[in-house]
Amino acid sequence: MKKILFILLLCVLPKVYAQSYFVPTDLVKGSIDAPPNGTDFNSMLLTTSQDADGFYDFKLTYYNKDVSFKMKPLLYNSFKLKFKAALKTLIDSTKVDVGGTPTPLTYKAADDSMVDKNVSVLFYQSVTYHNTEDGKLVAGTMSLISNEIPVFVKDSFSGISNNCIGKLKDVKVGITFKNGYIQKVLVEGKIGELEVKFKNVYSIGISSSANIKNLRRNKLFSKRSYTEKEILRIQANERLSVKDIQYDAKRKLYNLEVYLGDIIDYSEKIGLNAHDISPEPQTILLDEADTSQSEVEVYKEDKSELFEIVVYTDALNAFGLDDTENGLVQAEINKRFNLNTNLRDTRTFGQYMSPPFLSFLSKGIGYVTFVNLNVRYSKFEEGKEFVLLSELDGNTYYPLTEIFQKRNFTFGPILNLVTMENQDLKLDMHLNTGVLFGRTFYRTAEDAENQFVNNLEIPIEYKFQITPENAVNFCISDRLSYFKSFKEDFNVSTIKGGSLSGGEFMNTINMGVNLNLSSTGKMFFRYQFVHAFDNINQNYHQLQFGYSFYWLKQNGVKTQSGS
Repeated sequence: MKKILFILLLCVLPKVYAQSYFVPTDLVKGSIDAPPNGTDFNSMLLTTSQDADGFYDFKLTYYNKDVSFKMKPLLYNSFKLKFKAALKTLIDSTKVDVGGTPTPLTYKAADDSMVDKNVSVLFYQSVTYHNTEDGKLVAGTMSLISNEIPVFVKDSFSGISNNCIGKLKDVKVGITFKNGYIQKVLVEGKIGELEVKFKNVYSIGISSSANIKNLRRNKLFSKRSYTEKEILRIQANERLSVKDIQYDAKRKLYNLEVYLGDIIDYSEKIGLNAHDISPEPQTILLDEADTSQSEVEVYKEDKSELFEIVVYTDALNAFGLDDTENGLVQAEINKRFNLNTNLRDTRTFGQYMSPPFLSFLSKGIGYVTFVNLNVRYSKFEEGKEFVLLSELDGNTYYPLTEIFQKRNFTFGPILNLVTMENQDLKLDMHLNTGVLFGRTFYRTAEDAENQFVNNLEIPIEYKFQITPENAVNFCISDRLSYFKSFKEDFNVSTIKGGSLSGGEFMNTINMGVNLNLSSTGKMFFRYQFVHAFDNINQNYHQLQFGYSFYWLKQNGVKTQSGS
C-alpha cells in the first residue's frame, strides 16, 4: 500500500520546463545611460517557461535582480512592449559596485532598429523553444475574415430582404478548443450603436478539413432575444427605447444569428503528417482593432501527451474495508482518436435520430465521433489471482462474476455511436460500444498450476457526464456486456434459483468524479457495482481511486543558455 501511495505522489509532482538565453550585449549596453566603468553587459538572462494554465512566463535577470512578465498568446508586438517595459524596470532597479560603492544604473531608450533586431531574435528563440523543444507543433492559423459580419434573423419581416438586418462591426472573438472541437465561442460587436454578443449552443468540430468547410453552416445565436419591433429598429439603425424592451409574456421573441464561417478562417498547416488537425486545449482571442490579435497561431497536441496512463487501486482492499478480491493495483493506457466530429443541431437534425426520450436533453448531436483504444493490466495478491473450480449438485463450473472480475489483462477499442451535448446544462451524453479481449487465470484445484482462459467482452454503454467547471466533472454510466470465455469443456455459469444458469451477460453501474488538478494529470474516484444480468445477487463492487498522467511526459527542468 505504501508503494502505491508513493507512486501516486510522484504522479502529482509538478512538471516544470524552462529555457534561458543571454540578452544580446549591444541591446544591454545601448539601454544603459552613461554606464559606470566595469559594468557587465554580457550577463543579462531571459528565461522562458510555460505554466500549468498555458501562460508563457518570462523573467529578465541581471546583477541578482529579476523582473517577470506573462503573456498569452505568444505574439511579437505584445512581447516587444512587455520586454521593453521589463528591461526599463530591471535597469532602473539595478546597482553596480564601482570601487566599493553601489552605483545605480539609469535606463535610456535605445535605437529602435537595434531594439527591433535584438528583441525579434529573443522572441523567435523563445517561439522555437515552445514549439520545438517542448514538442509542440503549429496546427494552423486562426484569423478574422472581415470587419463587417452579416447578421440574420430566422423569420422574414416586412422590409428586411434575405433575413439580413445589418452588419456586425468592431468584432472581438474568444475561442476555446478541446478534444477536437471549438467548445466555446463568444463574439462581441456592434450593429450600429447596439452592442450584441453571440455564442454557440453546442461544440463545433475542428479536427478535419470537412469540419473547416462546415464552419459556414454553423450558427451562433445572440445571447438575448428581441421582439419584432426591436429587430425592425435595429435594422433601421435606431436606438432601442425603454418601452421597446419592456417584458411582455405574450410577445414572440427572436434570436439574431451569425455564421461562424463568416467570422473566422482556419488555415491548417501543410505537412503536419496528421489527419487530425485539431488544436490542443487552449483559449485564443481575436480582435479586429488590434492588428497583433487579428491572426493567431494555434498548436497541436504536445507529443509527450499522446498516451494517457491511469494508475488506480481499490480503496475497499487498501483500507481493509472489504475482502473483495478486486486486485492490488490496476493500470490503464488510453488513447482517443477523433473520427466524425461534426455535431448537428438536435432541434433540426437529430430529433428523430437520437436515442428515445433523450433528445429533449440535447442541443447538439453527432454520430461515431471518436474511438478510444484501451489496455488494462490488473495485479492481484499472490494466491488470489485465479478463479477456482466450483461445484454444485455434482456439476462443476467457474463462476461468471469471478471470471469477469479477475481478468488480469484486457485490451480493445471502445467506439462512440452517438454523442449528445447540452452546454446550458453542462451535460455530455455518449452511447458507446466496443470489443475487449481479455485473459483470466484459473485452477482446477487449490494446489494445481495456474492456467488461463481467453475471453471476449462486447459492451453497450450509456454515459452521462456533468461538467460544472473545467476542474471537476461527475459521471454516471450503465454498461451491459456480452461476455464469453473460449475454451473447450470450460463451463461458466451463474447460480439462479439454487441451480446453475449459463449466463453470458454482465451489467456494470459506474459513478465517479474526476478532478483536473493541473496540466500534468487528474485525480479520480469511482464506485462500480457489477452483477450478473440474470441474477443481481451474483455481484461484487469496487471503490477505486487513482491518478492519470501522460506516459511520455518527463519530470524535470530543461535549462540551456545561448548567446
